[in-house]
Amino acid sequence: MLRRVAFRLSDDWHEAEDLVQRTLLALHRHWDGLDRRDRAEAYARQIMRRLLISDRRSLRWSREVLSGAPPDAA
Repeated sequence: MLRRVAFRLSDDWHEAEDLVQRTLLALHRHWDGLDRRDRAEAYARQIMRRLLISDRRSLRWSREVLSGAPPDAA
């Protein structure tokens, strides 16, 4: 179920699998603090959306590291 939701959000199966793994890790870390465990799936979907948004924001603001000398201005 979570894998299909992740795929709908990301449109990439590989990214969806990574997103599900990271979501389950985050859910595990916060499991003791969950008020209603019957709503764990909804909580997991919310975590998934927030992780994806965070990933997309970080990609937009990432910088490239260039190696080597810059080309000569002729």
